[in-house]
Amino acid sequence: MRGGGKFKIQIYFLFSWERKNGPIKQGSIVLLRTGCAESWPDRKAFRGLHEDIDNEDTLKPTDMNFPGYDASSATYLTVEKGVIGVGTDCLSIDSGENSRVRKILKCLNLSGYSAIQNKLWDVMSQKTLF
Repeated sequence: MRGGGKFKIQIYFLFSWERKNGPIKQGSIVLLRTGCAESWPDRKAFRGLHEDIDNEDTLKPTDMNFPGYDASSATYLTVEKGVIGVGTDCLSIDSGENSRVRKILKCLNLSGYSAIQNKLWDVMSQKTLF
């Protein structure tokens, strides 16, 4: 998947992925590869900022524009599937406008991984990725 916008991985994407690849196993860490990491070190591009934003010191979460998980997918992965963490190559596991996914993980004492860089993807099996 190539990242863009405030696209959210919703629960039906996970169902589709599992039908194609098999069930997500308990104890797994689910990683979302969007292509966002390829925009680094361009800070504006990595954050998904529009060209007209000049002052990064006054950013609001709604100014950022990158893909992430939604609350239903995070709940499904953690509560139903028993994963121990989720991650992405974007700035955050949330889609830039809220922190629901991070709050879900925090309540369950689980890990969230952000800004995973390109070299890590090279050593992982393609079957483990979206």
